[in-house]
Amino acid sequence: TLGIAERWSDLAAYRAFDKKVPLERILLVKADAIGDFILSLDAMLALRQAFPEAHLTLGCGPWNVEIARALDFFDEIHVVNFFESRADKPRPPFSVKLLNGLEKKFFDLVVDVRIDVDTRVMFPHLQATYKCGFDAGSPELNQMMTMWLPHGMPPGTDMNLGMHQTLLMKRLADSVIGLFRTSPDIGRLLRERIAQPARVDLEFAKGRILVAMNTSSGRLAKNWPLSRYQALIAWLCNTMNVAVFLLGGPDQKEESHYLLEACRTPFLASFVGQTTLRESMDLLTRADLYIGNDTGLTHMAARMGVSSVSIFSGIDPTAMWAPVGPDVTVLRAPTACSACHILQLKDCHHGHSCILDITQEDVRAAVRNKIIAAHRRRITAGVTGT
Repeated sequence: TLGIAERWSDLAAYRAFDKKVPLERILLVKADAIGDFILSLDAMLALRQAFPEAHLTLGCGPWNVEIARALDFFDEIHVVNFFESRADKPRPPFSVKLLNGLEKKFFDLVVDVRIDVDTRVMFPHLQATYKCGFDAGSPELNQMMTMWLPHGMPPGTDMNLGMHQTLLMKRLADSVIGLFRTSPDIGRLLRERIAQPARVDLEFAKGRILVAMNTSSGRLAKNWPLSRYQALIAWLCNTMNVAVFLLGGPDQKEESHYLLEACRTPFLASFVGQTTLRESMDLLTRADLYIGNDTGLTHMAARMGVSSVSIFSGIDPTAMWAPVGPDVTVLRAPTACSACHILQLKDCHHGHSCILDITQEDVRAAVRNKIIAAHRRRITAGVTGT
């Protein structure tokens, strides 16, 4: 039965990593003083250059309209009366009326360029698929954002220019650009420059859908149980009629021997310890699907564009370590003790629930969808198999 696992990769924030996300209408909000506006120009120019085809709207205070027009960055400028003209006057109580109709427009992306938290109160009233900015200082407002960056200035950093407003805002712009413009060139470079041809025989697959699998990682606490991988392989080969090959380093040979003996199917092969890392990358590109834990091959498969199912523990924050790729499903079981950052499984005092709560059926459901998609790709490409 299905467990409590979630497809973390279904989050809109993660889907933004897909290069196909269209950003046709973008709103930049910079409603504060003239000096703040000048310091934000590096960030706003970077966003203009990154999305040259987008209709770019600026929401700013009335005192910055003339400068904004002269810059010629923006397709549309909208006055936002969020602050008073003098910085020593308290800002008016927030009302939607201060947005002057901006709340009626729809955008693909809104970026609040201001670092201080006060303007994030606009976010509930701005209509957009994606919203980005700095920490709002409120869990409710942060949950509205696709991505947000911390900006607190720790004690003793008064001489740290890394905390300069210009650099912080540019960092936000670069993060937004990185989120929506992950370079496909990286996948191409991995395939063409790093992967080396592997001299192995894949004839055992006999034309079946081919699944690559790495059942381990560098940390036991991150690993889905080997017995569950064994059951998954048996289901794949006997019920789903696919072929599976195992990848991994020499230290995984014992695991691979166990799986070969336990499954006893001609549609399972092991190349564990038989190929270099670069040869393993070549084999990944020949697979229709990859399945693995949070480990290096998982990240390589995803970045090279291989359809992937990644089984993630709660050891580290998923948002920091999820593999990046156009066709990745990340499975995780949310737990109160995550992220624990433990190095060894013996240090877990919660029954390894972050992994064990990801059931066989959770993984099968995700894998089944990928196999169906792989069959469709083969039909479209005119490739037939058993």
